[in-house]
This record gives sequence, C-alpha cells and structure tokens, in this order.
Amino acid sequence: MAVLGLRLTADGAYLADSAGASALYQLDEALAKTPASAPVVILVHGFRFDYSRPITDPNRMIYALEPQVSGRKVASWPKGLGFQGSDPDEGLCIGFAWAAMPKRRVLRATGFPQAYEQAENVGASLGQLLDHIDRQHAHRRVDIFAHSLGVRVALQAVKYTTARPGRVILLGAAEYTHTALEAVAAASPEIAYYNFTSRENDFYDFLFETFAPSPSLPARALGTGLANPPRNWIDLQLDDPAIDPLLKRRNITVSGRPARASHWGFYTRDGVMAIYRDILRTRHNWTIPQLRLEFGQAAQPPRRSRIFPRWPGFGASAGIREA
Repeated sequence: MAVLGLRLTADGAYLADSAGASALYQLDEALAKTPASAPVVILVHGFRFDYSRPITDPNRMIYALEPQVSGRKVASWPKGLGFQGSDPDEGLCIGFAWAAMPKRRVLRATGFPQAYEQAENVGASLGQLLDHIDRQHAHRRVDIFAHSLGVRVALQAVKYTTARPGRVILLGAAEYTHTALEAVAAASPEIAYYNFTSRENDFYDFLFETFAPSPSLPARALGTGLANPPRNWIDLQLDDPAIDPLLKRRNITVSGRPARASHWGFYTRDGVMAIYRDILRTRHNWTIPQLRLEFGQAAQPPRRSRIFPRWPGFGASAGIREA
C-alpha cells in the first residue's frame, strides 16, 4: 500500500475509503510492511479542501495517484513524490485530510479566520498521530509535506508532538513568521525545515496578511522568509535565478516561466515536484548546511515585484501592509 488516505473527524482519524473504520490498525499494518530505509511522508493540504464533498475531497484530488477531479490546483502529490503503486520499497504516503472549509458566519466572509484558528487543533491531532507512530514503530522517521494553510497544521504538529519527524517541506505557507519561529523553538532541533517561497505567491501572502487573525505585534507572512533563521531551517525561493545552479547540480530542471500570481505553482509547475522528491529520497544531497553553502540566503527580488513589475514600491505607497 503506497498511499493511505485518512480523514480527521471529531472522533479521530478514519480511513478515507471506509467511513467509520478506525485508521490506526491499517496504518500500523502498512508501516510494518514498509522497509526501514523507505520514506514515510504525511501530506497536509490547505484552505478550502474538505473531505465532506467529493469535489473538494483531497483524497480524490491531490492525494490520489489518479485524481478524480480536475482543475488548476489539482496534481497528484504522491506521484510527484515518487509513489507509484503498491511496492513497499517506495515507502508510505499518508494523506491527512481535514475540514478546511468552515461554514461562513458572515455574508461574503471568506471563512479563512475560522480555518486558521481551527488549524492549531488539527495540528495537535496530527501531533498525536506522530506520537502514535513513534511509540508503535520504534521511533520511525516521518517526513511532512504541507502547502498553504497546511503549513500551519504541520508547524503546530511538530510543536505538540514528542516524536521527531525527519524533514518538513513547506510550500506557499499561510502562516506568520513569528508563529513559525515559536513552533520551531518548541520542537525537536533534529527536524529539518525547507521553506519554499516564490514571488508568484506575493498576492496570496497579501491576502493572508489581510484575512488571517491579526496578531498584537507587527507580523509578516512566512512567504517572505525568516530574517534570522535557526540552523535547521532554510528558505528556498523557487523563482530566484540563484537556485538554478543548485538544481542543475542535482539534475533537476524546472521548466516554464513563473506566473505573475499563483498559489499552486509550488506543485503544478513542470518539474518542481522533482525537487521535493529528491529531498525525501536522496537525503544526503539536501542537508541544510550543504544548501546554505551552495544557495546561502541571497537578497531576494523586491516583495510584490512580480505583481507590480514597473512600480516595485507600489505596494507600500498604496497602503498594502508591509510590517
């Protein structure tokens, strides 16, 4: 079983294809059959995915080997990460589905503030799942692959668990920098974090800073990167030309020009999933000290320069919050 789909409900985690059946038995069975050297990856989606409706169910979309729903934000994450079928040597891919589309309390409200607050509790539940795997499977290393609001879930999970996940890959994060730092500080220092950013996502960073619950202190979206990252964290900007030599040395080619604004290019752009697959499967090539030597923390293009290419300072002058 290369892919196992889970649903998080108020009563716990259940199998995606068997309503009411506890997932832990089959999860334990699948892990027991997975070689110790093979990767185990938990996938975490973001806002507006919800397993209660077929058209928004991530287990039918981004978690499926063959998606049953099409659209601009649909691509098979398991296939992109190297999971093809039932070969145990491929490892185990666990799709963690949660209800990320809360009922809107106010006319025309996005529902995002409620989903953002809910993500902390979802993260705590994911942390409990990590604890279970750690107890039952001899401290098995587990990696996490998260996009958008799923990044908040992933960071809260490592904050609440006593287990030691291996690598945490973050794409287009819908989270604040200070909250990320708090989670990393509370988690095991052995975890390695790969925070992928892009100027394509600037518009969505702006939406996040507009609609997410406002903290009491000035705050910026994690998509801007960390000014002083801890030693187990690296920001990698996908549309920075400085990343091209790093990818070339690993025989990875990302084709196509970055869009002016895209929240899903992190996994739909041709070739980009090969980066994450290599991080999980060719681990010695992607240690953070090595990446820092190769890529460093070079100055990034001005924020929102892709949205306003002729007026790079337009965002600040127009009153767009630049904390």
